[in-house]
Amino acid sequence: MNSVATLAHETSPQPPSTRARLDEAVTNHYREILAFAYRQAGPASAEDIAQEAFMRLARDLRRLPPDLNVRAWLYRVALNCCRDDYRKRSREAFLPDEVAATNGEPLDLAHQRGLMGDVHVFLQELPPRQRAAFVLRRLQGMTYEEVSTTMGCSADSARANVYQAVKKLRTRFAGEVEL
Repeated sequence: MNSVATLAHETSPQPPSTRARLDEAVTNHYREILAFAYRQAGPASAEDIAQEAFMRLARDLRRLPPDLNVRAWLYRVALNCCRDDYRKRSREAFLPDEVAATNGEPLDLAHQRGLMGDVHVFLQELPPRQRAAFVLRRLQGMTYEEVSTTMGCSADSARANVYQAVKKLRTRFAGEVEL
């Protein structure tokens, strides 16, 4: 994470106030942008996408308004980077995140890992706008207003995309996962 700030400072020299804003953004948002990129694009591209988003922030921060919602801006840039990455590579399945608490039974853990892998693969098969809205709202915890700002759509459109994604996930995984 510190390497991102260092790299950004070296490639785009900043005045002290802008440097402080960049350092604050890296400290406050790097992990969540990385997690978002991981969920959107998988582990092979996540780090590159997160770094690209922060490099663009370093490049553009001087021109951005001081009252800018940096978090929403970073998500939007990361989403665009994910779209670019998606266009460049073919679809591929990826390993699920660490599985949350189980009762320790190997069969339960195996079932849960398999189910989480199925959910990740299914998320990749959703239309890009539904997947992005679902990940931003349900997995990243954004409000619909933040989702709409990030995706460049209305709050109603964000709600509709999340609703459609949840509906498809519930149909596919009826009784297996809680949404």
